[in-house]
Parts: sequence; C-alpha cells; structure tokens
Amino acid sequence: SSGINAEYGGMDLVGVAKKNDIGFLTLLEALRYCKVGDFLKCPEYPIWIVGSESHLSLLFSPERSLCASDDSLFKRARAAFDTFDCEGNGFIPVTDLPKVLE
Repeated sequence: SSGINAEYGGMDLVGVAKKNDIGFLTLLEALRYCKVGDFLKCPEYPIWIVGSESHLSLLFSPERSLCASDDSLFKRARAAFDTFDCEGNGFIPVTDLPKVLE
C-alpha cells in the first residue's frame, strides 16, 4: 500500500507510491486475486473506479469528508478488526463483534 515492490511469476509488481486523486476498488481483492493498497482505497477525492470480473463502474460522492486525511480512527478500527480476522478474509465471527467495538 505504500510503494511495496514484489516479484510474481517473473514480473515485478510495484505498489502505488502516493495517494491518488481517484481510487480503485475491485471484487477481485475479495476473491484474493489481487491486493489494492490504501493509497487507492482512500483517494484524494471521493471518486473510485470499481472493477468486477466483467466490467468497470464509477462510484463517486459529493461528500469530501469520505476522503479526510485524518484516518487515525479508521486505522484503529481496521487494526481492531484485523486482530479478530485471523485468516485475513474480511470476516469475523459475530461473537467477536463486541470485542472489536470496545
């Protein structure tokens, strides 16, 4: 998410080095085919290109606060969630939800 480089199948994969003006989200990340970093998930403006298996869509909002630069609350919430998402699949047991919300 912050300019990370990796090698995969003989190809050099390079992450995005800074926050973009518009973002990118994809269903393929939920299916674990790729990883979208924070710089693309949290763009400068509330505009995202959303990719699925077969097409692209545009998602936008007039609410600029969606992209507020003070993301410390988001990072704390994500860290709390990740503590209980041991498999990294984006799901936690409902019984763990009260612990995440503490």
